[in-house]
Amino acid sequence: NQMNEIVQIMAISYAVERTLIMPGLSLDIPVLTKNLVDSQTKFHAIFDFERAQAILKGKLCVVKEGQISEDLEPDYVVVPHGREAPLDLYRREYGPDTTYAKKKILGLRRPTGHSHYLVRFFGPHAKSVERMMSEALHFHPDIRKPAMEIVHKLRALAGDQKKFMAVHHRVESDWREHSNHMERLWGPDAEFWVGPKTIKSRIDSVQELKNTAVVFISVAERNLVTFDGNSNATHLVDLWEKGNVHIAKLVSSFTGDTKHVVYLVLSAISFIVCEHSAVFVGNGYSSFAQEISKRHSTKGKPSYVYNGDRGMQAAKLRTDHGRLSEPFFSTISPNP
Repeated sequence: NQMNEIVQIMAISYAVERTLIMPGLSLDIPVLTKNLVDSQTKFHAIFDFERAQAILKGKLCVVKEGQISEDLEPDYVVVPHGREAPLDLYRREYGPDTTYAKKKILGLRRPTGHSHYLVRFFGPHAKSVERMMSEALHFHPDIRKPAMEIVHKLRALAGDQKKFMAVHHRVESDWREHSNHMERLWGPDAEFWVGPKTIKSRIDSVQELKNTAVVFISVAERNLVTFDGNSNATHLVDLWEKGNVHIAKLVSSFTGDTKHVVYLVLSAISFIVCEHSAVFVGNGYSSFAQEISKRHSTKGKPSYVYNGDRGMQAAKLRTDHGRLSEPFFSTISPNP
């Protein structure tokens, strides 16, 4: 979600022709009902600021927090919409030809209680802006290095296959909480929540996926509570390795105990590993899975979803390039 928000904020700044003060990022484990952020870190501690600045040169000026005089107070306005406005609305409402152009620092706030998605990228121009901003975001070398070491080790484990599959197990406690809320609104057939055994069964029902020996399990290990009462991720490894069809690994399989590594850094490492997988399978409602699917599609790599229809027997191939927020728009795999 935070990566999506950053892309949207960058796109808005581009549309209104303003310098962007890069925002801070929450380090916390997400909790749906939590309103306050206990701990934050600077953008440049997670992402490669200098690289983003170079890529965006001549398109969008970005600066670090602290580079702007503290004597300048932002003029905050609440945006006049609740969810996913067209990018052009921001140009018309807050751009260089409006009264807001005279304000030295403009702060935009979403209406209280509304979605974190401020922009819906409609049309080819808006989508090209979204892609430009997304391609400017690269993780900090201190995060990318250990992630790529995991990628190389997973490929080595695969032997002659030289590839691995990444499965985003969205079974953490925060997602369970979110699913309870959403399924009350949409009905249980929307299937936001899927248990680990069902995830594996649907994936293995697609022969191409079953034949992929090495599986990277992407999951927030410290925020994991499942229906059978387990509170750690080792049972997921046991589940995938049952029957000796797959070799399953977690981030902690390579790094050891991760309890001293902040949640956001672990998520970034997992994201990089998933991005470099040969095939990705995720929860169709998850913004993490949607972003990985977008990146896979640009490289011609397949992505699947394992949910969206309570009666489905096999994972479905994504054909929306990760753009749709509902997994039931996907296409059933031709070879289940």
